[in-house]
Amino acid sequence: MSITLSSLGESTRNYSFTAATLEEAVQQMSRLGPRDGDGHHSASCDIQAGVSLQNLQISIVPGTAMFTPNVPAEFSWAATAAITQATLEYRVIFLFPQWTNVGNLSQPVQNEWRRYTGCLWRHERGHVRVAMPVLRRYVQQFQNLRITGSGQTRQSAEQIAQRDCRSQIADVYSLLARDTQEAGNRYDRSTRHGRTQGAQLRTRAARGSRH
Repeated sequence: MSITLSSLGESTRNYSFTAATLEEAVQQMSRLGPRDGDGHHSASCDIQAGVSLQNLQISIVPGTAMFTPNVPAEFSWAATAAITQATLEYRVIFLFPQWTNVGNLSQPVQNEWRRYTGCLWRHERGHVRVAMPVLRRYVQQFQNLRITGSGQTRQSAEQIAQRDCRSQIADVYSLLARDTQEAGNRYDRSTRHGRTQGAQLRTRAARGSRH
């Protein structure tokens, strides 16, 4: 049995804005940034995961196909299927603010933006860190997945078991998506969406433009 966890890499998307001050930058991020159930955010991290269908193999567990007498004919044969090969793939998509004219502003403003975005990056990458134990746990769950099917013949029982095992993957994936989101929500609550990590723009740090 070979079930592996594979990264499809990370990508970053930006939403751009112009602003003359740090206060305006906060307003622009509030207007343009991502939103979820907690409100608006300056950045986001989307972790997408699923079982690749390209190398997915489902087989009957050896020794599980058996005939049971004295039961209705349509249930007389039973067999158990399991995933024998699969890849749980995941990709990470960041959405980040891009202050396009910050280079024209004062050095203190640039310094604060650089400090803030550095803290924001550390916070968003923390979402990946807390998601990894969830992903590894689901690799184990896919390895342990066993589905039994019944049929009138051995062949029909095996076909039903394999079919139901394949459909069960989607159900397990829905739980994976839920648990990954919940891990991210707990992380956000514990860090106050990055505020305890410095991911809050200090609008009083500086004002004005560089001449």
